[in-house]
Amino acid sequence: MYSFPLAFAFNTFSTTGLMILLGALGRSSLAAEFGIVHGAMYALFFSFSANARNLILNRESEIELASLVHARLILLFPLGIASYVLSVGVPDIEVSGIIAVILIIRRGTEWLSELHLSRLEVQRSNKFANVFSFVQIMLFFTALFSVLLFQKFYWFGLLLWAIAPIFMHLNFIYRNFRNRWSIDRAYGFLLPQLGSTAIIGISVYVFRLLVLFFAGKNVAGELYAAYAVGGFISSIFVFALGPTLIFQNKKQYASDLPLWFKLVLLAFITMGGIISIFSVTGIINVLPFGSNLFWAAAGLSMIGGTFMILGQKIRIQLLQSIEKDYVIGPDIMINILIVAIIPFSYHLIGKGIFPYLFLFNAVLSFGIFTFVKFRNSPDLFQDPLAASFKKMLYLLAFFIVFPIFFQLSGQIFTNPSYLFDTKGLLMRVPIPFSIFACFGGLLYISNYKISKNTLYMLFFMFVLMTASTLITTQNQIGNQRDKFILMIQFFLPMFSILLGKMFEGENVTVINEKIFEKSALLVILIVVPIQIFNTRVSGIPILSPKMVFFSIYQHLQYVPTILICCYILVVFAFYENKPFYHIVLFISPLIGVYTALSNSMLTAFVLTSGLALICFVRYIQYNDKKPLVIFFCAVVSMVITMSYFINSVYMIEKWQFEKSVSAKSNPNAKSNIEYRIDIWRYYISGLLKNETNLFFGNSERPEREKYPSAHNYYLDLAYNFGVLSVMPILCMIAITLIKIYKMRFHLWQQQRLVGLIFIVLFLLFFDNSLKVGMRQPYPGIITFFLWGLLLSRIDACSKTHC
Repeated sequence: MYSFPLAFAFNTFSTTGLMILLGALGRSSLAAEFGIVHGAMYALFFSFSANARNLILNRESEIELASLVHARLILLFPLGIASYVLSVGVPDIEVSGIIAVILIIRRGTEWLSELHLSRLEVQRSNKFANVFSFVQIMLFFTALFSVLLFQKFYWFGLLLWAIAPIFMHLNFIYRNFRNRWSIDRAYGFLLPQLGSTAIIGISVYVFRLLVLFFAGKNVAGELYAAYAVGGFISSIFVFALGPTLIFQNKKQYASDLPLWFKLVLLAFITMGGIISIFSVTGIINVLPFGSNLFWAAAGLSMIGGTFMILGQKIRIQLLQSIEKDYVIGPDIMINILIVAIIPFSYHLIGKGIFPYLFLFNAVLSFGIFTFVKFRNSPDLFQDPLAASFKKMLYLLAFFIVFPIFFQLSGQIFTNPSYLFDTKGLLMRVPIPFSIFACFGGLLYISNYKISKNTLYMLFFMFVLMTASTLITTQNQIGNQRDKFILMIQFFLPMFSILLGKMFEGENVTVINEKIFEKSALLVILIVVPIQIFNTRVSGIPILSPKMVFFSIYQHLQYVPTILICCYILVVFAFYENKPFYHIVLFISPLIGVYTALSNSMLTAFVLTSGLALICFVRYIQYNDKKPLVIFFCAVVSMVITMSYFINSVYMIEKWQFEKSVSAKSNPNAKSNIEYRIDIWRYYISGLLKNETNLFFGNSERPEREKYPSAHNYYLDLAYNFGVLSVMPILCMIAITLIKIYKMRFHLWQQQRLVGLIFIVLFLLFFDNSLKVGMRQPYPGIITFFLWGLLLSRIDACSKTHC
């Protein structure tokens, strides 16, 4: 049973074992060279490994082995060149070109060996696996002794160790090379798997960089070693033992860990707990080696290693037993959250968070994959039409829209300031509860199989933004750290497009329930009257940020625009429903007053144009003029409120484009529109400064006091990360427009869908061309959520031929 795990272990960990022995036996310089080359090869080759072994072991897999062989043969040369460049180009560490070439050859043979061994494992050819293991052991000791005994010609033994295994696979390679194959089919099938493995490889690299930035070089070195203690046993399971154990077990969710391995895990987690307790009490300090930080991180990582194995066990089950696209979603979510948690936890807790990072990683992986398993196991998860599931959807929708914020200090945001300044400090940034709703919803629903296009968008955004950061901030530690934090700020709201896509699951029954619209209406009924009342009490002619026990952040621009967009959706959804229609009509004057007090031109525009659109749709379809009542109630109350405050400083500055009263004495001061045009000019000139800036962005952010943002989301993203980073979002916009165009003849019969299309296009093309709402947590989460919801409803409508 263990013939193939041993064969894969000797194939995968041979380079690592040689590196460890060289370091222990006095050849530390050579061991360092091994480490540099191995790190570069791991990042590249693992990223393109595409979960091949588990796909081959999947009995229902559609993968063509010949296509896999051809794909890897094609990638060998470019990945080898890239590994060589990354290896010999590392500053301060001189890596021999010969060593780099030999290790890259070895990695290439390991890559091809993996395919052959996987195929033979399906055929249960244990004899070959045993012979392969014996040959690997002989070659390993040949390489080791040649390095230890010879000073000049040691590379000969290493070359033999690197190249000899390929001769055992020549017949396999030749047969598959001659078979018919399709490169389009190969990469079309592998793309989700490439995304899965690539996101892991890249995030591991970014994770290490962020630990280095925040912990410092010396502390980071200790932490890397401590994390490796917990990662060792999980790596053996992932790359050697786990796939075989899952393959041997025919029952998808049976307990397939042997007793001896369970005892090993029990011993591992027990030892980790003891070490952690000793590190907390200080007893561990009596040891002559290792600091207290190292032992604390090592103990917690040993505990985490056990959770990591349990999570990876489920991941391997998904790869071998279910559909091929299931793991890319959880992999993206897990790895980006791990990267994102570092700056937030560091600012909240400080350096004391570092020992817990590996444990957090492991528990997060276990939790997310557990929910994915339940979601895709009908016997273990609720029917999406069940009442309890619908109640959870109502709760999620409510907290996605409800504008309540907290700060990293742990307190609810209660600052009554009309212009709250975060001063660029992460601890002061108000964070919406929408974030918990978004990620909680993703965890609870876990239906990633219907989110393929949105997953690809997230994957390519992460890859391109990471590449931009590394290219533009090379050897600039401070700028690199700040740019990674900015990248996380851009990226986190994007996850809600996944939640929007899976929220209703393309299920017509759930869509007809109008869960999101009902929840949004409840939020409007709570927020709008209270804010109007507090504004009246304050006596100031603009919207008050105060609620009952909290304050609303960005209450004059972003939040009112989002709430009015939700109101338009409610009007389109409930116009033909009498009870809800009366509520919509009743609050329309309040909506007009709220819009006027928000002092936002975009909010006024979306209210007026949205209500005008439903009047047009109803008149064209049914010659119905009743929507004019809602239109006039809302728009007239808005105009009256504006006229009442027409001479206020706020209205003059915003609607008449004049300088503020305090700025009129300053000849250099500019009006609102002049200031915005100057900002656009500054960002565009910075973007077009040179080719690097155009494609990969600027290395430094603009001065926050002068240029807090580009007042255009796409320009802001391009300035910081280059036009290449904007491409995935533009492609997703193009896909959305194409889907809308294809169902253009059916749109007028789908009143709710027309309203959602209008709101999403408004947010994408108007709102975010004049603001950076998709970068902000609250409006960004809702904008991406509505975008995903639109894609889901269009797909559902296409399937039912509505």
